Amino acid sequence: MKLSVISDTHIGDPESTLVKLDESRNPVDGNNLSRLIEALEKDNDYLIFLGDIMDFAVNDYGDVYRMGAYFFTRLKNEHIAKRFVYIPGNHDYNIWDTIEHQSNVINQINSNQNVRPFKMSVPLLIDDRTGVNDNDRIKLAGVHKHSSEEPYGGMFLDYLIPDNKPGTPGYIPFIIAFPNVYLFTDNESVLMTHGQYLESYWSMTAEVFHIIKDFKQTFSMKEYIAVNFPLCQLGSTGIGQAGPLTATILEAQKDITSGKCVLIRKYILEILEYLVPHKLPKFIRKIIFNAVADSAVKRLRGVRNSDYISDLTSKKDDDAIKRFNDYMDSSIEELRLLEAGSNPASRASAPDTFLFGHTHVPVNASDNKTHKYNGKKIKLLNSGGWLEIQGKTEVTSGGEVFIYESGKGFTSKRITVNKQT
Repeated sequence: MKLSVISDTHIGDPESTLVKLDESRNPVDGNNLSRLIEALEKDNDYLIFLGDIMDFAVNDYGDVYRMGAYFFTRLKNEHIAKRFVYIPGNHDYNIWDTIEHQSNVINQINSNQNVRPFKMSVPLLIDDRTGVNDNDRIKLAGVHKHSSEEPYGGMFLDYLIPDNKPGTPGYIPFIIAFPNVYLFTDNESVLMTHGQYLESYWSMTAEVFHIIKDFKQTFSMKEYIAVNFPLCQLGSTGIGQAGPLTATILEAQKDITSGKCVLIRKYILEILEYLVPHKLPKFIRKIIFNAVADSAVKRLRGVRNSDYISDLTSKKDDDAIKRFNDYMDSSIEELRLLEAGSNPASRASAPDTFLFGHTHVPVNASDNKTHKYNGKKIKLLNSGGWLEIQGKTEVTSGGEVFIYESGKGFTSKRITVNKQT
C-alpha cells in the first residue's frame, strides 16, 4: 500500500499558490501546483486530503467549485492516486454537511425512505497490517460497501471531475470521512485529522456543555462533533457566501496579517461612534475612542497563528493540552465503540502518531515533537499549508507532503511556498 497526505491547499482563496484565476477568470496552475504534483509522486493507492482543501469560508461556491474541479482533474490526469480520501476541515466543513444531507436526507427521500439523523462522525479505518485480507484494508465505519469493484464513492464530489462516474475507465472515487482517519500498520498506529478541534473556538461548546451539565463522562466522537456542530456551521462557510461582506472581511484579514491594522483601526472607531451614546463631549469621546482603538490594534499586532505543537510541547499550555487530551479521549472512545462485538487486536488505544494540518506550520519526524498522553509519547506531525504569506504576523508557511509505503513507514518532503506572480 502507498498513500500520500496533504492539507490546507485552500483552493478558492486568492492567496492559494496552487490554483488561481487568470484575467478571464478561468482556473490555471498556481506557482506551486507542479511542485506539489512532483512531490506526491504517481500511482498512490490513496491521496488523503486532511481538510481545508477547498475554501468556502473566504469565497463563493461558484469560484471555489470551479477551481476545485480544475485541481482534482489535474491530479487525476497526472495519475497521482487511484482514490481520493477527503476529510473536511473548518474552511470546507460544508462538504461534510452536504455529504450528510445527500446520504441521510436526499438519497433517503429519493428512495421513498425515512430521513435519517446525521451520523456526525464517520471515521475511515485503513489497515495495512500483515495478514489482513485485501478486501478488508479499508472500512468507512457505518457505511455499506458497494457490490461493485469500488467499495465507496458515488457521492457528489465524484462528479466535479468531468466524466468521473462509477464504472467508467479511470474512475476515481472520493471517499469522504469525518473527522478522523485511523491507519494501522505492523509498526505503528496513526490518527490523521484536520485539527480544528484543537482550537478553542471549534471545541468551545463541548467545554461549555461539560460545565453547565456537570458532564463527567468522555464524549464519543459522534457526541463531540454533535455538541460542537453549531459553531462549525456558524464559522465555516457563512462569511464566504456573504457577498459584499466577504470582500470586506478579506480586506480586514489582510490588514491584520500585514501588521498595519489601518482598516481595522478605522472600523473600530466607526463602530464605537455608532454604538456609544453621544452624551460625552466630542473631544472626550475622541480621546477615549482612540485609546480603545490603539489598545485593540496593539493586541491584534501581537496575535500569531498558534501551531499548537509548541503549545503542547515547549509552552506546556494547559488549555491546549486539555483540548488535545479531550480530543484524544473521544477518538479512543470512537474506536472502542467500533470494536464492540469484535476482537481486532486492541485498536482502541492511543495512537503512536498524530498527523494533522490546520495551522500551516509544517512539522516532520526529524523535528522530534512529541506529546505525552496518559504516559504514552505520541509523535506529532503537521502537513503545513499552501497559502502565500502576506504579512509579518503570519506564521511561516510551507507544505509538508507525507508519503507512506508498506514496510517503509512515513517519509515527508518539505515544499517552501513560492509567492504568486
